[in-house]
Amino acid sequence: MSVPRIPKRQPFNFDTVYQAAGKSGIPIHTRERLEEVRKQYRSLLATGTAQTDDLFGQKVYMTLGNKNSKRILICKDSKGQKAILELSDQDAIHVDTHSLTDLAKQDPIVVSREEGDAPHFRPEDYRNFEEMQRGSPFYLEIDWDMGYDSDTENPLKETRPWTSRWAKAWKSSDVRKRLLKIVQENAQTMRRVTKVVCFGLSHILPHKDCDRFYIQHLAASDIATILSTNQAKNPDDPKDIEIFAQDPAYTATCKTLLSEMSPPIKVVDFATAEGLSLIDENTFIISLNTTASILEPAIQIAGPRGPAGLLTHPWLENVEKTWANRWHEGRLPPKYYWGTDVEFEYKNKSKLVRLDDEKWFGVPGDVDGNGKYWEPVHAILLFGDK
Repeated sequence: MSVPRIPKRQPFNFDTVYQAAGKSGIPIHTRERLEEVRKQYRSLLATGTAQTDDLFGQKVYMTLGNKNSKRILICKDSKGQKAILELSDQDAIHVDTHSLTDLAKQDPIVVSREEGDAPHFRPEDYRNFEEMQRGSPFYLEIDWDMGYDSDTENPLKETRPWTSRWAKAWKSSDVRKRLLKIVQENAQTMRRVTKVVCFGLSHILPHKDCDRFYIQHLAASDIATILSTNQAKNPDDPKDIEIFAQDPAYTATCKTLLSEMSPPIKVVDFATAEGLSLIDENTFIISLNTTASILEPAIQIAGPRGPAGLLTHPWLENVEKTWANRWHEGRLPPKYYWGTDVEFEYKNKSKLVRLDDEKWFGVPGDVDGNGKYWEPVHAILLFGDK
């Protein structure tokens, strides 16, 4: 959702969201709501029609068709708002999430021309499209100009020398030794893990700054291996733990490289939020680079106890406590730094171990947009109750 470019924001109204959902404390991001929006996404692509409902009883009707060899998405809601959007072949519709904080915002949505610089982008219609769905925990979003081409930007032959060097650096690193030791020490006391699901670990390019992305994937494979061995009823016959990864930036080259890891990583469909649909209470989640609202819905979808484990950044501020019914001045800090009751409750009931590493897993203190958080943020591992 677009962030209004205004110096002060309206107070966040969390109570209204909870009242619409039923009562405070009940899950807002439920599996049923996710699956319904996934169903409507598939209907839109297959039949050209979809209907979504938000927490407040608002209905949005969508039709997708062709006019003069152009894709046209028409949206109407039960209040009479309308949006007509022209889509190019590079524009992608997908299932997205609103965090509780997104739902509690009361500011008008502001869309700038820069959000979609294609000639066919219509800011006012896109604003209406966003406004119609602002009360939906899961909704249909548009990514403008998703032009990832592995054959021209990311050829396999150019990338392999880089990944070979990164793999050697990771294998001999102290942070790998610490990570494996932490996971091994907690494998028996945490809940059994049957799958690892990764979000937003980014694409793999032949560039020196992409080492952290490739290494985070290697870490996912290592975590699965350690858990498989140490949680096996028969250590001589460990059961493989599947690894899934979701990111809109994955290319054909990324998929090949990830499939060659040991154990392999399977790329799942970003457009349908397939990664979220896979989560249950026996899932270990890895989410490090994305600013998308992933972990709040993921924790709720996993069930009352949350996922089995988590590798992420630590949520330094519970905004449900500090922002409720208050103004917030200036730019909101990145999602790395804040969470809601859902995330903090899971954090507080889990065993927390800090992974001291800024280079590959943390967030440097000089990242643009850190707001008041200028210190480096290190990753944490959370191990859920057994």
